[in-house]
Amino acid sequence: MSSLPPTLVGFQSQLEQAIRRERSRRCRRRVLRVALAGAAAVAVVFGILSALPGDKPSLVERAAAAFALDGDTIFHYEMVGRQTNPDGSVVTWRHEAWQDRSEPFAARSIQTGSEGVSVELASVGERTELYDAQRNTIYVGEEPDEPPLPPRPRMAPGPRPGTSVVTVRVFKVWADHPEREPKMGKRRIVMSTEKAKRIVERSAAARRAAAEPEPAEPYEEPFRREILALLRSGAVADGPVMVDGREALRMVSRDGNTTYFFDPETYAPIELRTTGNGGGVTLTFVVYEELPRTEANLALVSLTAQHPSANVIRDQTAYRAAELRLFPNG
Repeated sequence: MSSLPPTLVGFQSQLEQAIRRERSRRCRRRVLRVALAGAAAVAVVFGILSALPGDKPSLVERAAAAFALDGDTIFHYEMVGRQTNPDGSVVTWRHEAWQDRSEPFAARSIQTGSEGVSVELASVGERTELYDAQRNTIYVGEEPDEPPLPPRPRMAPGPRPGTSVVTVRVFKVWADHPEREPKMGKRRIVMSTEKAKRIVERSAAARRAAAEPEPAEPYEEPFRREILALLRSGAVADGPVMVDGREALRMVSRDGNTTYFFDPETYAPIELRTTGNGGGVTLTFVVYEELPRTEANLALVSLTAQHPSANVIRDQTAYRAAELRLFPNG
């Protein structure tokens, strides 16, 4: 038997997707462990620990280590963004966020657009929340449904030695009546016993992967990934230079499209500039700090703690309507 029937090909595709999800989960777990391992681990990951034991860390190594957030803190930052478009128009915004680096990784942010209108958002695990200041209402979105488990095939002895019958569930589509709902049915396929065993084993692995809960992990801001990618690229720092009256060190990407400024003492970010396609974006960091997980600081990641008198509506339709109202441009 050189190939699988079309029905089983579709079934095998479902199994492969589930297995890829499991591999992705494992990858994310490794990334999470690295992210919380500390400054030395971050330096190793980005290939910048080349000094012998006892040598002082390099400048690039220290800049990367500044992004190794402690797992027992509240990460707080505030930045001002400015985007220049190819036509010369300018869009500005301000973004402030608080992120609990411990499970369940609650977070809250305030986004202010060019018109000066602010919107507050929060998340706890997979649950998201919006605060409408004009209505003094917190809208709670539903948590996403668990994905269905992949089908479980059945294996039985085949009609000839060395063969087996694999029974899988399939959807029957009515070609003559496309308006009718698909009907669930069963399909029995004869194949070699060796191939049938592989299908059943892969199905079991896929079901285990799908049933395993997604590991909780903190959200990583895109600007952090971009800066760490720049540090990894081999760009060289120079300076000191002045940025808005502040002394800073500067690092420029090899293609010259990204320039990063950071504090020469704390190595905290000061400004990130990117250019391309006739425009550019500048992110200026007003605040970049880690706060202890005190009761007062934990309240910073909660919408209900910040707005105790607000109405709370737990309805997905109302949440989506509020999302469209507060984010009309997406």
